[in-house]
Amino acid sequence: MTKVSVVVPTYRPGDGLDRVVSSLQQQTMPQRDFEVIFVDDGSPDNTWATLQHLRKNHDNVRIAQIENSGWPSRPRNIGIDMAEGEYILFMDHDDALFPDGLRASYEYAVEHESDVLSPKETKTNDIGWGITNYAKNIGNARPKQGIASLFPMMPHKFYRTSFLREHGIRFPEGRRMLWEDIYFNVAAYRNARVISILGNVPVYLWIETASNNSSSYGPRDAEYWEKLQSLFAYIAETLSGEEDAGAREAITAHVYNTRVVGRLWAELGRADGEWIEDAAGRVREILDRYVPERLDRRLPPVSKARAALIRDERWSLIEELRRLDAGWSAKSAVQDLEWRGGELAVTTKTEWTRPDSSPLLFDREGDRYLRSVSRTLREALPDDILDVTEALDRAQSSVLLRDRSNTLTWSAHSTTQTSLKKQDEIPQEAGRDPVRLVLESRARIDFRTVAGGKALTPDVWDVYSRSTSHGLQSIRRVVMAEPASVAIIDGHVAIAYRGKGGQLSLDIGEGLRSLVRSSVVDAESARVTRSGLSTVQIVMPIDGAHIDGEGSTHGRVVPVLGNQRLARAILSDRLARLALVGTLVRRLLTRPVRVRAEGGVAWIEGKVLAVPGRRKLAFRFGRRAEIAEFVLRTPLRGEPTFHRK
Repeated sequence: MTKVSVVVPTYRPGDGLDRVVSSLQQQTMPQRDFEVIFVDDGSPDNTWATLQHLRKNHDNVRIAQIENSGWPSRPRNIGIDMAEGEYILFMDHDDALFPDGLRASYEYAVEHESDVLSPKETKTNDIGWGITNYAKNIGNARPKQGIASLFPMMPHKFYRTSFLREHGIRFPEGRRMLWEDIYFNVAAYRNARVISILGNVPVYLWIETASNNSSSYGPRDAEYWEKLQSLFAYIAETLSGEEDAGAREAITAHVYNTRVVGRLWAELGRADGEWIEDAAGRVREILDRYVPERLDRRLPPVSKARAALIRDERWSLIEELRRLDAGWSAKSAVQDLEWRGGELAVTTKTEWTRPDSSPLLFDREGDRYLRSVSRTLREALPDDILDVTEALDRAQSSVLLRDRSNTLTWSAHSTTQTSLKKQDEIPQEAGRDPVRLVLESRARIDFRTVAGGKALTPDVWDVYSRSTSHGLQSIRRVVMAEPASVAIIDGHVAIAYRGKGGQLSLDIGEGLRSLVRSSVVDAESARVTRSGLSTVQIVMPIDGAHIDGEGSTHGRVVPVLGNQRLARAILSDRLARLALVGTLVRRLLTRPVRVRAEGGVAWIEGKVLAVPGRRKLAFRFGRRAEIAEFVLRTPLRGEPTFHRK
């Protein structure tokens, strides 16, 4: 039985197709259990020949070619017709899957009898993409989350094939069908009984490129507004029943906020009067037909104010509010960093500022807090739109970990305490009491479990802060002034360090930072003894690192024979690939060594090739070979000793 059909529409994919194929070949699900259906949309290059070659060399590949339709919709629909798998996953022709994506998604979908499964997705140019949507596994998110259970509304999900066919769920076809994925998912929601979320396994990697269709249209084009009206009409018709009223209002407000208010706001800075007049007419038509004023209450405070002025067509005030809203970002700095009980405890302080460091202010009025705006905006906007009291209570700053190699992002467990500090430096006007928002966040990072209950892969993980407040969002690197902090957890080395830009990173497995170059290795207290004529036995205590659990990490060591670059090369993977020569060199010059943790203490132990004289040592425990900050002195007679260089 075919478990999954991966449907991939292609049109001049270029090298991106190699990523698709490579990631599918690396799946943990056996190749016999899934099929890949490539449907080429009349590519004018050699794509079809490439697909024919793939079919010839892979038993689970099927292909089809059609005349150019202009959009991925028709190729996907043909894929639905061709599919023999129990579930269908739609992939774009230049993206990738993480290795365990198909297996984990299929098994979770079968376990919960899912009509649709929304798997964890990462986007290369958006650190926080879907981070709240994929926070945890949910067997059936539909009853509590409603239509938001399908957010983000991309087609990169698993759909039960019989479910799509039973309800005739198809992508709308045409040469340019903007937001075809929203159409498809609205129909899926309307008919689905079980919508599952898989958040603890990375599945889909969305690789943003210049050729993505979503970058080919915008609110300066008449087509944008015409297609947007069609989308609103489809939502109203498909979700017209009383049982779908909540979903209809939720998705209408979401599309209005993102596709109308958000996109319009982004264009205003470079708009002329003629375009504004045209856009105003198109927005008015959408509002009159599809977006009643009560839906504005569903918007976050920042968008509420914008929407109110847009409805009233107060364009001069809109420009003033646009300037007021521009440029805000949240800066998070480490206040305390310490390894505790096998976890990295990080306390950060976050404040919202402009690039010139001026703070984001609010006006305190009794026990309420209002957005701080000009007198003219205050007169134009009612207090209930400017009031952000409850929104500030919900303000958050959470820690994200981003894999530097593959852009995978995980969220650490974080708690936030909000406070509002009096801003004394600002001259007070009558009736105004300005305050600024300060967020103190405490995060616990256990690299053994933070990746959806699993360990972080050995790599460098950059630490970000995702800050949200009254509709604003900012994701920036966390800055720190503290020195590196080393931990050995279950025998594995983790180093929290300050990079060149003063930003916090976490090195798991010594990819860039090295235990032997840190001050925690106590070379002066090392035990060094001869072990035969050609070998020195070393035991070097580690002092100053946080130790939790027991275990060991194995590596190699080589004495530096004049050239540090040569020593690193001897320990490199490149030498290991030189078959017999590499094996002989390693056997002659390198010796095994390990980091060992036990009983609350840790040490480095192993053997080193005995070379007379004073020699630095090169160690490799992770991906990187490093020259240690100490020297091994091996006399012709007597016992060898360690010294700081």
